[in-house]
Amino acid sequence: MAGGAPMYVTSLSAMPWPHPYTVVPGATIAAMPQYPADGTKVRNYGNGGIYVVAGGFPFGVSSLGNVPPSPGWVDVDG
Repeated sequence: MAGGAPMYVTSLSAMPWPHPYTVVPGATIAAMPQYPADGTKVRNYGNGGIYVVAGGFPFGVSSLGNVPPSPGWVDVDG
């Protein structure tokens, strides 16, 4: 989950572990938002790229110092 939206994971090896996860029925996932909420910060775990979501689109940033302060990012599968 990132910003209230479910995030797809290609395999368990694509994410840092131990990482908490929960198996959720497909109908529950279908009812969730399709995109993370605006302002959500995510980090591509594969290459370290940091993005801030706006309008459902991840905009790349060179540093978290370039965005308003808030909790850190959520690691996602690239």
